[in-house]
Amino acid sequence: MYFDYGDRETEYLKRKDKRLGAAIDSIGHIKRVVDGDLFSSVVHNIVGQQIFGR
Repeated sequence: MYFDYGDRETEYLKRKDKRLGAAIDSIGHIKRVVDGDLFSSVVHNIVGQQIFGR
């Protein structure tokens, strides 16, 4: 399962921030895998932040 977004969302972000818009144009569409288990995702992110000191 991938995070679903399209032209509507990217065009909105590009209008809000010119630098972000340039990055979006340069990088293009990103397929980001989504973890369907919300609890697992939260635990993974919290542990990751603790390990990397973010």
